[in-house]
Amino acid sequence: MQANISSALQLISDLENLQIETKDVFSFKKMEKGFAATKHGKDIYSLSNNEIRNLQIDEHIFKGSVVNTDRKLKLKILNSGLSSADLNTQTYSINKLSSTNFESSLRQKLYYRLIFNHIEELHLKEFFSFTRLQVSEGFSTYVDSNSIEFTINGVSYLIFRNKEHFVIQSNNPVYFKAFSEVSRKILAALGFITGSCPGNEGYFFGYETYQSDPCVFVFDARFVSAHKATSLITTNPHLVLGNLGFEERQGKLKEVSEKLKPLNVKHFEKLVLSMLDDDKFSEAIYCFLSTSNAKSVHATVHAGMYAIVLEMLTAYIDKIRLKKNSGPKKENNTLSSEEVKTLKSKLHSVAEVFFINNNKSYEGSAFQKRVNGVDNPIHIDKLIYAYEYLGIELTNQERKNISSRNKLLHGSFPYKYDNLNLLSKYALYLKEELKYLTAALVFRYIGYEGSLLNLSKIYLDRFNLEVHADADYLK
Repeated sequence: MQANISSALQLISDLENLQIETKDVFSFKKMEKGFAATKHGKDIYSLSNNEIRNLQIDEHIFKGSVVNTDRKLKLKILNSGLSSADLNTQTYSINKLSSTNFESSLRQKLYYRLIFNHIEELHLKEFFSFTRLQVSEGFSTYVDSNSIEFTINGVSYLIFRNKEHFVIQSNNPVYFKAFSEVSRKILAALGFITGSCPGNEGYFFGYETYQSDPCVFVFDARFVSAHKATSLITTNPHLVLGNLGFEERQGKLKEVSEKLKPLNVKHFEKLVLSMLDDDKFSEAIYCFLSTSNAKSVHATVHAGMYAIVLEMLTAYIDKIRLKKNSGPKKENNTLSSEEVKTLKSKLHSVAEVFFINNNKSYEGSAFQKRVNGVDNPIHIDKLIYAYEYLGIELTNQERKNISSRNKLLHGSFPYKYDNLNLLSKYALYLKEELKYLTAALVFRYIGYEGSLLNLSKIYLDRFNLEVHADADYLK
């Protein structure tokens, strides 16, 4: 497979290095994030926010110098806001702009690429079974092993990267709205799996065919923040065995290698499709990314944030379990519906007599409500059901940590401590433990059967915490 992105990269370079001083009072230039349009002169308040939003910079024709085409792409500002003003100028930040033909192009299917500029290297081959791709950039052509090809809702997509760019492209014609939505879910899925994904701002390019130059483009600075966190999966056994001596490491190399498996296309497709199909699941993934990427947050708060995501994901999995009517195995101590009905009636009778003898009203009391719900599973059981449904075996300590999330959510800490230093140590451990317990639900749900990194083990060893002394670096 081949991908020629030369003309798109030239257009990005032209736009980012563009400085316009028009015959009117505007200047236009690239900022660290987005672009800026500035109005100078005495009559600084004559330009309304609505006017700048609809401004068309027709004085400049945006055309790549190496692009052999007569097609001319003029700029149009789609979204902006006042960022600063003084006695002489008003400056508007521009979060979205496009070629002037963008809105008319929405009614037709095109081949689309989304390109992110200036990103840290993302080594996809460390996580996926990958596709080999030949990439052309100007006069340079190379084979890229960091690429994945997959299908979403009948449309084939390809993602690949080089040292400076990350690209998502549709291999079939598609409407822009659909491509934009799928692309954002792809980015979130990559962030969840690899711990890293581009963000902040990107460039969409539409093509009639990939043999021609782009016929439409859109710049958008309203993506989720670029993500950088530690992934829980790896195919590198030395990452797990790095602290061992040479002989011990060699002895365990085969065993560990068998546990570390790359994801395949079906895993990735299911994650993206699940986000597209259910907003609750998508929200949980975005919250996981925000939590993983949170900076300057105390570990106790961090653990509490993962506890919230855990609640969101277990509710989603439990909903699927109930739809498939796949509850926990019935034991001899499980009552039938008729037996439950009989028990409730007897409990109500006994309780009502007790309330009357104590001059209290039973009707509408909290106790009556408890009896009515006596057959409902307690909340912790609902959380555990999600793991049982997915076939995830939990240790006793993991069950305790799942149960501890209730204390975190209500502002207390589940482990005893006599100083703030010990609190921080336990919090760091619990944060990573809850991160694993949360991520394990998603990885198993999409069908991944490899082992995950147990980052909480790092803190168990570093701080000599004995709460989970038999923990391993892989789960």
